[in-house]
Amino acid sequence: MSTDTSWRNKSIGEIFARSPQSEQRADARLTLPQVNLLPRAVTESIALRRIRRLALLAGMVILLIAALVWAVQIPAIRTSQDALAQAQATNADEQGQVAALAPIAQMVAQIKRQQDLVGTTMAAQPKAALVYRHLLSAAAGAGSPGIRFTTMAVEYRPAAIAGAADSGCPDPDPFVQHLSIGCVTFSATAASREQVSRLLVSLNWDPLFVGPYVNNSLLAGAAGGGQQAVSFTGTVGISPTGLATALTKEQQALLLQPAPSPAPPTAGTS
Repeated sequence: MSTDTSWRNKSIGEIFARSPQSEQRADARLTLPQVNLLPRAVTESIALRRIRRLALLAGMVILLIAALVWAVQIPAIRTSQDALAQAQATNADEQGQVAALAPIAQMVAQIKRQQDLVGTTMAAQPKAALVYRHLLSAAAGAGSPGIRFTTMAVEYRPAAIAGAADSGCPDPDPFVQHLSIGCVTFSATAASREQVSRLLVSLNWDPLFVGPYVNNSLLAGAAGGGQQAVSFTGTVGISPTGLATALTKEQQALLLQPAPSPAPPTAGTS
């Protein structure tokens, strides 16, 4: 029987030191077998719980970011709210002013309606007194003794071309178009035919009249052996100057050159 005497040649540290094989045997003895004995449902529940935790953490992060964004936007929101409040206050003040000025607006509208009514009425209102004064003035300026009117009749009609059937007064110049709003028919006596000519010239130069015309004249001796006299009858048209409100250039142009009437539809056309 042999004995191991190799320990005699070893140091104390080598004697008490463990050999690698003994460490491996110790580790082998201390390691437990790794076997998963948990059911599959428990494993899945643990995984779901972990996912829920991650989702909850992500939601908290999103809420934190949203809160930070909201906090950054608070000054702009407050500024917008202040501007909105100021605009609403201004709007309320302006609405109050509009309500306070509503009677003035109604008064202005009523005045405008009255103005239109007066303008329409005056546009068709002739200046009759002016017509008589100009006729008498033309008669007095024809010479002495002045022409005396024995009869005088004035008929006013809507503005029309002088000499036309609806003007009621002949126009001795058919080559020039004039507007007439009425016709004066008169009979008078003059000292001579020259006075009658001067009367026609005076009426022709007066812008109040158009187309003076003498349709009949008669030379007759005066009673008691006096000078002879000329009895004559005539007509003269009244221009739009005799209106209280003159016609505009557009109205005159429309009367002189009326718009063409639309052509009647022919058979077979829609």
